[in-house]
Amino acid sequence: MKKQTATRGQVLLKGIAMIMVVVMTITCMDLYVHATTVNSSQEVKQKIETKIETEIETTSVLNGEVSPKSVLSKNVEKQETRIRQEKIDLSLQREDPLAGKIKKKTTKNEEETTKSEITKKVSTPEKLSKDFVIQNRTQIEDKERDYEPGVVIVGLKKTYTKSNFNKEFSKLNIKSTEDQYKLLYETIKSTSNYKKNRLQKIEEKIGKDFVIKLNDKTKESVLEAIEILEKNDNVEYAVPNYVLEPAVTPNDSAYSQLWGMDKIQAPQAWDTYTGSKTINVGVLDTGINTGHPDLSGNINMELAYNAYTETVGNVTDYHSHGTHVAGTIGAIGNNERGVAGVNWNVGIVPIKIAVDDFTGSSNELVMVRALRYAIEKEIPICNMSYTTPSSPLFLNTLKEYNGLLIMSAGNEEKNVDNLDYYTALNETGHVVFVASSGKNDNLSSFSNYGAKNVHIAAPGEYIYSTVLNGNYAFKSGTSMATPHVTGTVALIKGKHPNLSATEIKEILLSAVDYPEGTRGFVSTGRLNVYKAINKTSDASSLVVRPNDSETLSDAIRRSIGTKVATNIRYLKIVGNADMNAISEGDSSANAVLPNLTYADLSNFSGILGDRAFENCRNLATVIFPANDFSLRSCSFWYCIKLKTIYKANDKNRIEGEADFTGLTSAESVGLPYAVQVQGFQGCSSLTTIKLPNTHKLKFSIYVFNGCSNLSTIYLDGYPKIIGEADLTEFENVSAGILRGTRINTIKLPKDVAISTESFADCSELTTVQFHPNQTVRPSIGQNAFGNVSSSCVVYTNQFVRECEPRIVISRTNTENIPIKVNSLVIQPITDETIETAIEWYLDSRDPKDIKHLVIKGSAAMKYGGSANILPNLETADLSEFTERMEKGAFYGCSNLKQVIYSASNISIPAWTYIDCGKLQSVQIADKYPKVWTVDLSNLNGDLAINTQAFSGCNSIESIVLPSSRNIGVGQYAFCDCQNLSTIYKEGQKKNNGRADLSGISNFWSGNNFKNTGISEVNIPRNVDISDGTFMNCNKLAKIEFNRYQTSVVNIGTQAFYNVNVVCSAYMNKALVDNSAFILPRTATQNIPKIAY
Repeated sequence: MKKQTATRGQVLLKGIAMIMVVVMTITCMDLYVHATTVNSSQEVKQKIETKIETEIETTSVLNGEVSPKSVLSKNVEKQETRIRQEKIDLSLQREDPLAGKIKKKTTKNEEETTKSEITKKVSTPEKLSKDFVIQNRTQIEDKERDYEPGVVIVGLKKTYTKSNFNKEFSKLNIKSTEDQYKLLYETIKSTSNYKKNRLQKIEEKIGKDFVIKLNDKTKESVLEAIEILEKNDNVEYAVPNYVLEPAVTPNDSAYSQLWGMDKIQAPQAWDTYTGSKTINVGVLDTGINTGHPDLSGNINMELAYNAYTETVGNVTDYHSHGTHVAGTIGAIGNNERGVAGVNWNVGIVPIKIAVDDFTGSSNELVMVRALRYAIEKEIPICNMSYTTPSSPLFLNTLKEYNGLLIMSAGNEEKNVDNLDYYTALNETGHVVFVASSGKNDNLSSFSNYGAKNVHIAAPGEYIYSTVLNGNYAFKSGTSMATPHVTGTVALIKGKHPNLSATEIKEILLSAVDYPEGTRGFVSTGRLNVYKAINKTSDASSLVVRPNDSETLSDAIRRSIGTKVATNIRYLKIVGNADMNAISEGDSSANAVLPNLTYADLSNFSGILGDRAFENCRNLATVIFPANDFSLRSCSFWYCIKLKTIYKANDKNRIEGEADFTGLTSAESVGLPYAVQVQGFQGCSSLTTIKLPNTHKLKFSIYVFNGCSNLSTIYLDGYPKIIGEADLTEFENVSAGILRGTRINTIKLPKDVAISTESFADCSELTTVQFHPNQTVRPSIGQNAFGNVSSSCVVYTNQFVRECEPRIVISRTNTENIPIKVNSLVIQPITDETIETAIEWYLDSRDPKDIKHLVIKGSAAMKYGGSANILPNLETADLSEFTERMEKGAFYGCSNLKQVIYSASNISIPAWTYIDCGKLQSVQIADKYPKVWTVDLSNLNGDLAINTQAFSGCNSIESIVLPSSRNIGVGQYAFCDCQNLSTIYKEGQKKNNGRADLSGISNFWSGNNFKNTGISEVNIPRNVDISDGTFMNCNKLAKIEFNRYQTSVVNIGTQAFYNVNVVCSAYMNKALVDNSAFILPRTATQNIPKIAY
């Protein structure tokens, strides 16, 4: 066969090494179970009994390079390091999807298969500009992502400065872009470290993007070069060559059925059409086992291409990922052998993008080269089950593609609507992003998602398909979901060959099922092959794209077509129209769709008109957009069955709750209120409302009037207390807002007026709590508390109680609500103890009545006594106290639950909260988002948390540390905090059970986290571990030392004594090989050391 060569228009420097050795994640969670081919002579039933031996291996980092140690076949040598080995006996049954019968295999086939997991999981930066420009080095360092030493990728602005060509580059013989190379060369040369950082060579060029190599092949040289380049006005961006690794999660069990084919109605589709070999589908992957008996007849070897080596025909798969993907797309069907793909007849074009080993590694430029090959050969459909490329190189190439690229959404459990490079790829119109769903039609736990950027879900768990050596295996991941969609697109193209890519995409995304488990996580629903090839849609669902100035009811009438309105249960509204209000005499959606039960607004960014869902009496569930939305008047007026409101992309959905955390502040959308007049009036099935913790909300009048079962309103991230309405973040308390609800306790916002009838007819209301720090005489509207419970009591501070004229709150025309003082406001003087100040302000009041303490002023207090003379104290508000508290201020306050500090507080003195057994929350005033945790993100200093500061606070579960500075932790600081399990930095992801201590500068004197509930800990770089620091942490099973640890730290006596018996310590190879570096778990047992 004649050798083909890649296009030189973009690859100008023939023979030079590839750019960006970026290891793209093969988005696959493998459960590697081998089974033998189904023999054509076998009858009715088959049984496969398989033994699985799974090895999860690590990677070692040597001189900044990742060296994977993996085993993927029996012939590979035994690994140097084995984390664990697990043998699982599985009895598997496999159902033939073609005959609908269960065939039984008479012989027992036992095979042992090994699999490696390359463990490092690196996330992609969550916010890049549209041109993917990394603005500063902190984005590199904060994410702690690995990158290739000595390599930088650079992009120039279109308006770069022209210069004379430098003789240093004359040997490159590039005539048309000499000035650009001159610019790069002079920029690097300008550094004082020129000799170390001088440009070695420019490897390859596409447009104005360059890859440069530095002579100094270290990571430090990369950061230094980027810093210099970013200062140059001609440079658009300069980024490292990020390394991504296969993120493989093993599964403990497997299924033998091709359950996914039934789920997407493939058998019904096969009754009418099974594909055409004239339709070519490019599989950009690890290669394909082209001799597999279930694939060979559908492989188009004439177009087979290896983009890594730029050669034709050599597409051998060493990993099995590509072969598995190919089997789902187009394994030959109805051949009494193995499995059937979505297409029984198709032209599968292997386009190999991986190196010839078991890792599946690829890089950015190879991806571009592969896609350009597909463009050149006019391959209309391509499958790419790899991590999403994030550079301009790939984006610019994709814009030239006229086909459809079906891409896996990724396995990082991440909302990709927040990632600009997903958005940019999506906007080309040539991509379909695929999420994974399971047997129950829920979004897979590992899958990425996005109501805007992820288009469709498909089966991706325990997918049985072809692998190496003529065998079959189960694998899980968005990699496995994606080929289901690719195969479907090929069927549509085969049946309707004249359709454009855009038209095919529209059919694919309109002919889906809408299971509840994927609603709000993808822009459409779950794949349905039968509907797609027959261009039909779900009879019980309707997708509406309203026009500006159109009412919702008119948009429904325009879109319904031949569907029967009474059959429609699910309505999805998309687009960004500014809709009209329903005028008097017109009707809402209810009149058109009387049986509507589910309204999905997750992909709608416009404004609903007034009364849009008014009186929809069967509507039970609504999905709101993820954020920044507001509601017009009477939007859901008297939707009497409405009980559940979800927010798009929220994986923490709670059935029976109304999640309003996506509501925007009114001013940001130019509306007076976040919810307009009577927005949810009469929604008698609503019981619980969750509000945002990021901003205050302003509501119009009578918004929840008549919600007769509404009993609970709470703040996101705070405890949900049934019967309590926490209104402390309300910007106003409007007229009739909670009239006629079932709330029994109300916590009011500070210094906010109470309007007419706000809480009238709340017959179960027994407790009203004014803000403990109330500073103005409350304004109470007429009948604000009319007809509340006869046992209702109002609690306030002494200031409000003593206001003149005296505050009076009426329950009826003849009866007032008793007002009691349970809040104490004090303002200490210099050298006064907290105990003395409390006693002074208490005067004759009973200390047992005080539950809320407010401390104001800036006096330098002295050590002595404690606030524990208030035995029932629950909250302490120091938001207006700007001086540092003295030692032991709240020592022994056994009922104290919450403390609020001013932003000026930078340290916690010794013994401050010792034995405060109920303390759960320490907050910073006026900080958003508000979180019910111990927020120490404003602390600073080498001893920011002093001796025994929180010792014995066994209700604390999580702690937030500063993100931009390091702090010290004193002796016994968190000792005996038995429920403390999670420590994380401000702005970073909270991983339950994990303690990220990378921001700790020192562990003073020891026993700092003794007897806590931590299960994983990240040790700070080059910081000594003091005596007993993690002693008796019996849940601690994983210790991670910094990968780039440069010195052997001191491990104090009993630092890790009595941690979990299975505890292991991960560190770089230098520490593993250092025999003097040991971590004793007991007097006779050391914790095993494992290399990354």
